[in-house]
Amino acid sequence: MLNDWNQQMRITGVELAMQNVGSQYSSDDRYAIGIFLRNNPRLRRTLRTFGWETVALTSTEKLIARIVSRAEREHQPPPTSEEFAQNLEVSPVAVIDALKMLERFGIMRSDPAVKGLGYRTAEDRYLDWEGAMRITFMNHRVQVEGEKPFEVF
Repeated sequence: MLNDWNQQMRITGVELAMQNVGSQYSSDDRYAIGIFLRNNPRLRRTLRTFGWETVALTSTEKLIARIVSRAEREHQPPPTSEEFAQNLEVSPVAVIDALKMLERFGIMRSDPAVKGLGYRTAEDRYLDWEGAMRITFMNHRVQVEGEKPFEVF
């Protein structure tokens, strides 16, 4: 991951980096690395520029966070977890796991008043992530023949 960050335009995240090294890892491992990156933004300019969330979250978590954020910003109800599962082509369990991890990172919070989904953004700053030259919710995975996959901004 750090080697990728030293190459122009690369911003490979924790999930892909762990896959690339062939290591088995748990959500607890990814969470610990994400918190370390959050608490140490001086580690790399990549973190200061794009935010720790960009590299700590999975693609599914980023998409869910972006959609919930947009729905909240536009005063619309978010999709239900079943609709998320269908639209993102993941299992309902994967959606629930993603919401739990977003809550664990402090990005989402449980709120029974949100019909169907039961989650909302945890802080106002997460409502406007899609602007201000931040790519926090973006994910562009590239596969070049003969190389391990990497992510770019």
